[in-house]
Amino acid sequence: MKTILWTLAVLGSTSAAGQARPDTVDWRLADTVWVYPPGGGGCCYSLRAFRIAVRSGTRWDTLSPVSLPPAQLGDGTLLLRVVTKEQQIVLQRYSPPRHSLTAVRAPTSYNPRMTLPVFFAPRTLLAYAAENDTAAGIGYGVVVRQWPGWKLVAWSPEIEGCGDTLLEIEWNADGTYVRWYPPKCTPETPSVDSIKVP
Repeated sequence: MKTILWTLAVLGSTSAAGQARPDTVDWRLADTVWVYPPGGGGCCYSLRAFRIAVRSGTRWDTLSPVSLPPAQLGDGTLLLRVVTKEQQIVLQRYSPPRHSLTAVRAPTSYNPRMTLPVFFAPRTLLAYAAENDTAAGIGYGVVVRQWPGWKLVAWSPEIEGCGDTLLEIEWNADGTYVRWYPPKCTPETPSVDSIKVP
């Protein structure tokens, strides 16, 4: 997995701009952690992740998993994109009342080794790169599904992949478009593309 570059909308406070919900879980970034590929690979293949602290009454508790910034699920819990030692990104749910973490079953086309999923909290939508999604009819492309049942909402045309280069995926401000930055396989490949999300 190549170095992942993205802009954080969160700098140590609660939820990202435009992602707040009435039942917001109060959280902040506690520490930065670099996850290196198993067996070496150097800094060029490292992945930047974080330790997340959540407010419990008057104190802050740091969660044990290393993750990307979380998203509000709209029911008083957080969706964590946990980064494993193998650089896989798995989904977990954090519940403040029980101070517990539970695994979230990802959609069948979700491959934890090949995507950086991006959640849009106000609409509870998850966008991710899929190797093969038969429901969407694509071999490799971007898929959008809705929490909690992972109903298929939108999908991109098939995208030509290039080795182990990951797509960089992002939401627009109101969650009506998902943009991605495809690998530059040919001079004709656009630098940015997008799909409309109904």
